Amino acid sequence: MSINREDFARDCADQAFRFGVNAHYLLAVAELRSGINDDSEGDGIGPFRIKQTDWDSLGAEPKFELTLQPAQIKRPGMQCVFAALQTLRAQEKFLKQSRGRFPSADELFAIWPNEPPPAGKSLQRALSDTASLIETAEKEALDGLDLGNLVGPIKIDWLKPAQQTMAVKIVDAFKAKGCNVIAQAAALANAMGESSLNPSLVSRPPEHSVGLFQCNTDGGVGAGKSEAFLKDPDNNIALIIAEMERRAPAFKTSSDLRKAVTLFVTEVERPKNPTADVAIRMKFAVKFLPA
Repeated sequence: MSINREDFARDCADQAFRFGVNAHYLLAVAELRSGINDDSEGDGIGPFRIKQTDWDSLGAEPKFELTLQPAQIKRPGMQCVFAALQTLRAQEKFLKQSRGRFPSADELFAIWPNEPPPAGKSLQRALSDTASLIETAEKEALDGLDLGNLVGPIKIDWLKPAQQTMAVKIVDAFKAKGCNVIAQAAALANAMGESSLNPSLVSRPPEHSVGLFQCNTDGGVGAGKSEAFLKDPDNNIALIIAEMERRAPAFKTSSDLRKAVTLFVTEVERPKNPTADVAIRMKFAVKFLPA
């Protein structure tokens, strides 16, 4: 049975924000494996073609207070929960193995679901076929986030010690330039999303982006700078602050966290997929600036 694709895309976006993974990836996996249909094929059930044995053994996660029940496998929305959890686990495994580099869609797929695509299909084609759905779904999910009254100091005690060191450096630098607390949290969330606060991170070729804010040497913020220069956290932060002051001076006095994150992404970082990146950085920003 066919599923309403717009509703399912929104379910993917909601769970992607909850677990901190890429909504487009979730939607594309369902497109690849089932064409986003709520039927079964062999022992694969529902839009993600999940096996009941996998559902029962992998559907619990204490840190999210999550325990999926066996019968819930037949509900497409609950399958999005399961898929987001498995994607998060795959992402965390890859980050550990790669020492902080975020995986591509193909690299995620090799960990979960790690099964051959159906004949004549590919993950890249599924990503292309679902591209028109995901931007609206992510915007609606982002608009629906209840962020509360976001005030108070930056909270970094959930970070690892090395990350905390970089977080303090970033917050202090943005504060020294007149950025308020909301702007500090938004900037820190962007660095977390870009590099997981790893000052030595270098992107995968052919792109060449380096350091805390992944300054791009090919016409980007890091143009004309050496890799060694960009790996120095003070240099990296100074470059991105200069870009912020040049392109988005209003960022300093932001009164809304979501707007601050969006402004930094679209005007300072300028990635290829700003909607997805805003969603991921909001996940971090809310943790840095709790209600």
